[in-house]
Amino acid sequence: MTEPWYANLVNYIVAKKFPTSLSSSQRNKIKADARFYIWDDPYLWKMCQDQVIRRCVPDMEIPSILKHCHEYACGGHFGPQIKARKILECGVYWPNLFKDAHIFVNTCDRCQRYLYILLAVDYVSKWVEAIPTKCDDAKTVKAFVKSIIFSRTAYKTPIDMSPYRLIYGKGCHLPLKFEHKAYWAIKAFNQNIDEAGLHRNLQIQELEELRQNAYDNASIYKEKARSWHDKMVTRRVFEEGQDVLVFQSRLKNFPGKLRLRWYGPYKVKKVFPHGAVEVENPTSRKVIKVNGQRLKHYFKGVELQGEEDLLVEDPIYKD
Repeated sequence: MTEPWYANLVNYIVAKKFPTSLSSSQRNKIKADARFYIWDDPYLWKMCQDQVIRRCVPDMEIPSILKHCHEYACGGHFGPQIKARKILECGVYWPNLFKDAHIFVNTCDRCQRYLYILLAVDYVSKWVEAIPTKCDDAKTVKAFVKSIIFSRTAYKTPIDMSPYRLIYGKGCHLPLKFEHKAYWAIKAFNQNIDEAGLHRNLQIQELEELRQNAYDNASIYKEKARSWHDKMVTRRVFEEGQDVLVFQSRLKNFPGKLRLRWYGPYKVKKVFPHGAVEVENPTSRKVIKVNGQRLKHYFKGVELQGEEDLLVEDPIYKD
């Protein structure tokens, strides 16, 4: 059985411990996120952005929740936004809720089996109606015209007005749909405060997931940048007793045109596993610890032994 996605959070909340493999930034992220989680054995609860406490579910429960909220009696094969709202209303939570809902809807077999799109356009008012259908026979077209076209234009409500006139204030023969689309849409939406509140809460929940994705993408970018930097760094292996030169790092900020950039040689005294090296000055016996990237090998020249003096005389030429 694999560990749930909230295993590190629970370990920190209960025992204040982190896995040894986590970096400092990942530990700080867990500390910041732990403020919104509550551990009540054996469940973990989260205080969401809409101030509703929801239960965190492990990875193995996610597929069944997605299936029930999409295909079964409480589902209805709706879009990803409505599906995500249904899941939140059930009182459960996991970090990639909106992303998983979008993927599940796109891969649903029944939702992918619509083969045709039936389209109707009113050339006077430029009114457009379109529905997905499974077949293109006369029966489907007849039902579409009766349910959509006639109800939009000819059907009269008890107050003796068509739905088009109720919304736009004019008959459907006038092309007011495009002229006042934004205004009437905002007006109709603002009349329902409860629906606007539910939609806003859903947007806030999705915003939290977007922030988590941005954090993950930033971590991936940093890892790629670190890998690229490591490729450009020349690997040098040092051993105790070797002669090395030390780079003057101050020259990076204050370069000197005629100043020496390497000083030494020094003797390697100790090599640490994390990249630091202790070097000793053979003259003053002073030991300093430097970064291994500031060192380079020093190769001594060939020393001549047993030197001899050769006397060179002027040549004598014979006739």
